[in-house]
Parts: sequence; C-alpha cells; structure tokens
Amino acid sequence: MNDMRTKVWSKLKYKKPKDWLIELNRIQKEIIPKVADERARKLRTNRLKWIRESRQAAILTYGMEQFTGRVINFALDEDDHDFIARFIEDDVDTYVPVQLKELVPEDTNPTQTLDNLFDGLHHYSNQSDFTVGIYLSRNVVLDIEKIRLQGTNFKEVWLFGACTSDLKKWFILGDIQKEPQYFEFDYPVEKEIPVK
Repeated sequence: MNDMRTKVWSKLKYKKPKDWLIELNRIQKEIIPKVADERARKLRTNRLKWIRESRQAAILTYGMEQFTGRVINFALDEDDHDFIARFIEDDVDTYVPVQLKELVPEDTNPTQTLDNLFDGLHHYSNQSDFTVGIYLSRNVVLDIEKIRLQGTNFKEVWLFGACTSDLKKWFILGDIQKEPQYFEFDYPVEKEIPVK
C-alpha cells in the first residue's frame, strides 16, 4: 500500500458502523416521515447521496465485522474511492479502499441488471488494491453456486443487501471472484434501557 495514501487515510474521521447505523435509523424515524419529496425520503437526491453511501458503507463494514469478528471502522473518501475501511491486523492499522456500486430499485432503473453491473466492473478490473461492495437494493434470486465474477482482479468483491422486507436481517456474500461465502446478520438496534 502506498505510504502517502496511508498517511492521508490515517487522518480521515472514522465511524463505528454500528453506532452510525443506529443514528441513521433514529434520524430516519424522526425526520423522513415529515419529508414530502419521495426522492428525498428514499435518499435518491444528489444532496442526500452522502447519507445513502454512508449507510451502505456502514452496512457492509458492520456485516464484515460480524463475519470476521474484527473491529472495522469506515470513513467516507471523496478522492478516489467511496470509503476507506480500517481495521487492525497483526498490530498494524490496515486500510482498504472500497468502491460502492448499487443494483438500484426497479422503480429507479427497471432495465439495470446484476449482469449489467458486473459487465461495468470490467472497465477498471485491473485495480487490485481496492475492494468493490455491491449493494442490492431490490429483490433478486442469487444462485451462490453460479455467481462468479470472472476476469477481474480486485482485492475482493462483495454483494450485500437486506434478506427481509422489514430490513432487520441482512447478508453479505463474497468474495465473488473466488469461492463466495454467505453470511447473515441482524441490523443493529439501540439497546433499551430497563426502567427501574
């Protein structure tokens, strides 16, 4: 990893994914119902893109935390990638640049397919130093035995999305360039403080 990039990444403001998801959930419950514009309620405006991407980054890093058992924080990165994941490996801060892609809801783009998205990844598939996270924000049938992203050389490629319509159960699947593993996890919730 480039020392200059590592120095820049070490100065970013990192968030704990669980805390950020709980905070976004609180905001969504309080503010979103009061917003009249449907695109804004769904975070589909340019002004709200950072919230949408920070939520996707938090879901992916939280899922990876649950899957790997290691603490992973994230920071949005405006320069080259969508976010940087940071974790400790062998007592050293490790940074992984992540590019987010999304299979958008059908009402946003009914012609987009997962295959189209995979095809688009081939344009910069020689980027072996970063990970790709593909957020599935619509229902799709995934055949784990058949999903392989051939001909790319990313560090890793992960799919992630909701398993249930109430958004309480989520999954990650990857690295789809190799032998993908599937893992489910619960969306984090704020702990109730018992009344004495």
